[in-house]
Amino acid sequence: MEEQGIYRPADDNEISLLDYWRVLWRYKWLIGVLCVSSVTAALVAGLLSPNIYESETTILTPKEVGGSGLLGALGIAGLGMVDNKDFFH
Repeated sequence: MEEQGIYRPADDNEISLLDYWRVLWRYKWLIGVLCVSSVTAALVAGLLSPNIYESETTILTPKEVGGSGLLGALGIAGLGMVDNKDFFH
């Protein structure tokens, strides 16, 4: 016996895209309500959660290095000669 409004040959056991579309169209209101309620719940949870901001920084001050020219500039920039005690405390 054939269902009303659905034509399907007897030897066709595959599900077509039209079958998927019919299921989606049949449950369009349920799908829409679930999507809207999920977005609303996420929005409410995001607005009600406390804002937590955290940051961390390290400021390295340049050492007073004598000299001028290119070597003096490298020393001020921290690219000059570095003692091992700077790395191993």
